[in-house]
Amino acid sequence: MKPADIIKQDVERRNGDPQSVLSSVNKLVKNDKAILLATEGSVLLVIRLGNGLAELHLYTVENPLSLAKSIKYFVSKIKESDIKTVYGQAENPQIIKLLQSAGVKVSDSNLPTYNWKANVWEQ
Repeated sequence: MKPADIIKQDVERRNGDPQSVLSSVNKLVKNDKAILLATEGSVLLVIRLGNGLAELHLYTVENPLSLAKSIKYFVSKIKESDIKTVYGQAENPQIIKLLQSAGVKVSDSNLPTYNWKANVWEQ
């Protein structure tokens, strides 16, 4: 599946506006503010916040087992980068559990717009 199709299906499943999200993602990527990492059924939007910090947004159409494999892939790619801390706003507590099962030490965020964070090198 193409990343745009994955994002569209995920956003529609959560009753969001896929055109608005796709437009925002496209703008962030074109302006070198973000990158997309993709597997066959998941897309991770990595938005740089500066100073080794990044905001993550996961879009997926995968079942939990396939998603766990995708998350392990995303974790390995982030560890290869210069990112030190990642932040997210997980609406589904299962995502936190999947991150933890991939060896990510998730803690409460110290920034107000996110509900979790992970220090990349503490894994």
